[in-house]
Amino acid sequence: MAKKTAIHNENAPDLRIMFNWGLKISDFSELFLIAGLGDHGPDMAIRNPGDPVAQTEAILAELKDYVERNGYGLNDVIRIEFTLSKEVDPALHQDIFGCFAAFFAEVDVKPAAGTLRVVDALALPGMLVEYEIWLAKQSAAPNRRRGGRHNLSSRCNNNGDRMHLSRIANTRFQCASRF
Repeated sequence: MAKKTAIHNENAPDLRIMFNWGLKISDFSELFLIAGLGDHGPDMAIRNPGDPVAQTEAILAELKDYVERNGYGLNDVIRIEFTLSKEVDPALHQDIFGCFAAFFAEVDVKPAAGTLRVVDALALPGMLVEYEIWLAKQSAAPNRRRGGRHNLSSRCNNNGDRMHLSRIANTRFQCASRF
């Protein structure tokens, strides 16, 4: 596992139950970037059309399996990027973020959150949410030709819609999920 150090921002809402505003990453030799995960199978059929919370739960369950099949763990997650369709009712944002809080509850150092994007539409009809995940780990044998060590700086773009984050800052999360 890479070394992760959370950097709290006293000038921002305290959302450490779900993510950190800053995260220093060191002692890693490998990155794993997971492109936009949606709640669909190989046939491109949406499994939970019209339900962004159920889509989030299904994506997170699949994410855990995908990460582990590739030699990583949830403690290796360093960044999350959220993309929601404008069809997602803002009242459900707390439930969606609650799923992430429950999913990462056992992770010692929470990942840094990236941009929360609200877009007109996603790739497939009925697809309401999509998530990109970054992971970092120390491989068993660092590549000495390249120095075996890299530095990564990740920062959260907090210029997005702050209303949703401020609403959840002091809210108790609930997620009826399978995690």
